[in-house]
This record gives sequence, structure tokens and C-alpha cells, in this order.
Amino acid sequence: MLLLLQVLQIPIIILLASTTIRVKMEVSSSSSASSLLEIASSWANNDPNYVTASYVRNLVQDAFDASSSSSSSSSSSMQTLKELFPTDGSRIGFGTAGLRSAMKPGPLGMNDLVIIQATQGLAKYCLHCSGSGSGSDSDKKKLVA
Repeated sequence: MLLLLQVLQIPIIILLASTTIRVKMEVSSSSSASSLLEIASSWANNDPNYVTASYVRNLVQDAFDASSSSSSSSSSSMQTLKELFPTDGSRIGFGTAGLRSAMKPGPLGMNDLVIIQATQGLAKYCLHCSGSGSGSDSDKKKLVA
């Protein structure tokens, strides 16, 4: 499948191959509850979708409140956060069919922030490979991947 992109007036043709590209977020190796809450809070702060950002913020608040009162909702909220935000930095895979996952918040789900990050990453990669910023337009490489 061919995909034609126009990034900063640079024509880019991308041939999607049968390989899967995995990207890992840099996350500290600490798997403590506070680290998980920080990862989830950071995600919610960057998420442009009000509904998913609010959902994650509510989970974080529930987990935080319940941890001080030792209620059962703490374990439920914390378990949901662990499923949505793996502390090993795992992310949704990009393969021949593109990005595919269930619609849910977090780096393993299909959501607005994942699409934004994938688009930014692809654009950065294309700009890097095309040699933009150096030389004349005729010297710039056409990108075919």
C-alpha cells in the first residue's frame, strides 16, 4: 500500500512494508504506585480529548484517595490504571494494518493522543530522512520507505 504525504511542502511517498514497528516510551523502571499515578496523570495532562482525560484523572484521584483510606475501590482503580498504563513503556504496535487496538485511553489503546504521537513521530522521521533544512530543494531526497 502506498501512502503519499505532504509534510512542510516535501512530497513523501511511503510504502508500508510487512514489518511491525514498536516504539517504547521512556519510563522509569520503578513500578511503584506513585510512578504509575505519575504516568497516568502525565497522560491525562497531554490528552486533548476531554472525555478520556477526565476518565484517567478520575481513576488517578480514586486510586490516590482510596490508598489513604484502604478501600476496595483503590484496588479496582489501581488495577484499571495498571492495565491502561504499563510501567514497562509498552505502546500500541504499528504494523501493516497501521495502528489497531481497542478504543481506550493510554499508550496501548486507540485514542487521540496516540494518533497525535504517531503522526508527530512519522513526520519527524520523514523530515530526518529527507534531509530537510540543508541544501536547495533540488538537493533534497525523496523519501520512499
